[in-house]
Amino acid sequence: MKHTIDLAEQIRGTYWHAAAILKLELDPIVRVPAQELRFEIGGGSVTRRVHAAVGPMISGPGSLSVPLHWTATEHPNLFPVMDGELHISDVAGNQIELRLDGKYHTPLGAVGAIANAMLGRRVADKSLRGFLSEVAQRLESSLVAHAGRAGVET
Repeated sequence: MKHTIDLAEQIRGTYWHAAAILKLELDPIVRVPAQELRFEIGGGSVTRRVHAAVGPMISGPGSLSVPLHWTATEHPNLFPVMDGELHISDVAGNQIELRLDGKYHTPLGAVGAIANAMLGRRVADKSLRGFLSEVAQRLESSLVAHAGRAGVET
C-alpha cells in the first residue's frame, strides 16, 4: 500500500546561493542525513540505517530537485520503501523552501496496512520530518558559513 508524504520547511538565505552550495556539498548536506533515519519515542530515539540513493540534482529556474529513494539496510522486506524528491525553491528574496514529497510503500500487505494505521504513519512522519529538519539545518549552516567567509551579513 502506498502513502503520500508532503513536508516543508523554510530557512533564511537566497536560492541562488543555496543552489551553488548544494552543487558542491550535496553529499554532506543531503546524502549523509538520508543514510540514517531516526525518530523520538518516549524518552529515547529509534534509529534505522537505510540504503539511500540520492540525485542527480535537477536544476530549474528558481528551483531544483533531488530525487531520493531509500530502503532499510537490514531486513528491507519488513520496512517501508520511500521514493520522493527534495525540492529547494525561492520563496522570497531571503527565504528558501525545502519540500519533501513522495510516496512510501508499506510492506506485508494487510498486516503492514494495519501497522501503518496504528503507528507506522506517525513513525514515517517523524523520521521524515527529522530528515528534512537536518537537511535544512545543514544547508542553513553552510549558507551562514559561506556568507561569513565572503564578508556578507546574514
